[in-house]
Amino acid sequence: MTLTSRFPDRLELRQRMFLFSRTQRWAFWAAGLMMLAMFAAVLLIALYLLPERERNGAALLTKLVRNPVDAVINTLFLIVVVLHLAYMRLAQQRERLILTGTGIEYHSPLPGALQALRPSWSLAWGQIRATTLQGTMRARDARGVALELDGGLRKVKISPLQWVDPAHYQPASPWVELWKLRKSTPEEMVALVEQSAVLRYIAAVAPHLLPQRGAPFAGAGFALEKNPHALAVVIAFFVCFFYALGDTFVFGHEIYVEEPPYLFFIAAGILAAVAAAFWLQRAQVPVGESLGVALLFAVALGAAVYPFALRINAITDVDGLRNYEYQLTAELKLNPLSAGPPTLAFPRYADYWSHFKTGSVHTFELRRGGLGFYQLNMQPVNEALHDFYEEQNRAAGAVRR
Repeated sequence: MTLTSRFPDRLELRQRMFLFSRTQRWAFWAAGLMMLAMFAAVLLIALYLLPERERNGAALLTKLVRNPVDAVINTLFLIVVVLHLAYMRLAQQRERLILTGTGIEYHSPLPGALQALRPSWSLAWGQIRATTLQGTMRARDARGVALELDGGLRKVKISPLQWVDPAHYQPASPWVELWKLRKSTPEEMVALVEQSAVLRYIAAVAPHLLPQRGAPFAGAGFALEKNPHALAVVIAFFVCFFYALGDTFVFGHEIYVEEPPYLFFIAAGILAAVAAAFWLQRAQVPVGESLGVALLFAVALGAAVYPFALRINAITDVDGLRNYEYQLTAELKLNPLSAGPPTLAFPRYADYWSHFKTGSVHTFELRRGGLGFYQLNMQPVNEALHDFYEEQNRAAGAVRR
């Protein structure tokens, strides 16, 4: 079959996101250098704030790996980042959507051993029974429209607007692209999709496979409140959000003595996001809404675990709050006079502790609960700080008068 010069016998399409103009490439590298500079600046500031004895590489490494769970999570996070960057590079080099007079085929970017994760596929035009347009990641954005090809035993989805002909595609400013593709109604989105290289090629070689213009547009205008599963996750988000705020800043008087296990909170949020997204997908919630709601819920849950761990640690404490004596050092740190509790430090209130003599002894209320970490009752400390700063304010007012 011979097509027009605009539609050759073999049309090889690439992902829009991997085709950059010269200006975009320069902007990309500039942004990357700025991020590296910011990372370096943050690292230098962190090293400057560390005590001098902890600035050497061995001490830093010991600090990073002293908790095996944190070390594993850090390693897994680094592996995920490296794998994602490798996948993006492979996709840029290998991923293709090829249209011919006989059919359509997709070339996976993954090597043969990993093809099962994202397999290549091909369908002859004669195999395809029907095509439909569906809303996916952004149901109110034309880029989120997917074309489903029903090949009987195999059904595949592609995003027509994401695949472009590199011979004719001229990358525009991201803001221009966003404005062009931002359409609110299903009719406007369908009209844009019909102008894609994929749909125009199908119109030239197999016009009977074009999706019907008047067919319902799946995923458009989805209402979260009308789906009980989505509504349940939204309610759970608000419960976690308000609990995190209330128990952290209003009702909670106890704090972590040592650095909280932030990586555990992040891991809990990631697991919550995966579970919520999977549950919502099983409930037929569109992908975009599923991911958005799941991510919000994950952030709220991760924040809620912070005070909740303190509550569980307190509930499982059989001894209750106990008084521990601490001695003030010249560095304004407080060392315990008995074995067990960790060192205390209040760098934000250095002016308060500096008015005490070095070697002075102070009493604090701490507990060690069932989760195994110490937490400090800040209520007596806050009262002492409040009285100190009130006295300072009165003294400063008297001097001004």
